[in-house]
Amino acid sequence: MATTYLLGRRSRLTGGLTGLVLAASVAMGVGAAAPAHASSQPSTAAAQRAFVTDINSSRHHAHRSTLKTDATLTAVARRWAARLASSGVLKHNPHVTSQVKGWHYLGENVGEGGTVASLHSAFMHSAPHRANVLSTRYTRVGVGVAYGHGRMWVVEVFERPQPSSTTGAVRTYRYGDRSEIVRRAQRKLNVTPTAYFGPITRAHVRSYQQRHHLAVTGTLNPTTRRHLHV
Repeated sequence: MATTYLLGRRSRLTGGLTGLVLAASVAMGVGAAAPAHASSQPSTAAAQRAFVTDINSSRHHAHRSTLKTDATLTAVARRWAARLASSGVLKHNPHVTSQVKGWHYLGENVGEGGTVASLHSAFMHSAPHRANVLSTRYTRVGVGVAYGHGRMWVVEVFERPQPSSTTGAVRTYRYGDRSEIVRRAQRKLNVTPTAYFGPITRAHVRSYQQRHHLAVTGTLNPTTRRHLHV
């Protein structure tokens, strides 16, 4: 986890990157005004729409394409936001990569604070979370908001789904890629299924190719994928 103190803002931003998952919390500093009571806050649906609007506004100003709201991502985000609001503890969703099906790229921002504006500003002032908001890898987003412990809790899930079956069947996955296809191959190769194609995965792919008399490329090319049934 990396912590940055924003001087003059009376707020603290804490962020971390673990695999595909990003989390951030915004806590009011000593002497800062208390957040508005939930009853004076917008409805969860209105707040979710506001977050999507802010995300796409930031993307527009950065010359990025608009993200489409996805019902499945929204449902995943809402369930986790409700869990956070109930527990009062900000943390990653450890099951997000399995709850979202058929993803190619996946990311998550998680935060708690007083308002939509303050939370979106906090995300945009944190490099890794801003990267999620502005990433060209994503095409869809789902936002969940819940209230609890006098605070607003938000979960933003970003995704690019797998390519169509035609293009996906012939794609080659290489070092640095993140994908559910990589995760499936890792399980077949007895590698920790992180979905990230790192050096350990590449070494196991090369070893597999050697054992099965395939071209030793260190990539998950169509021939190797057929052998692995992924």
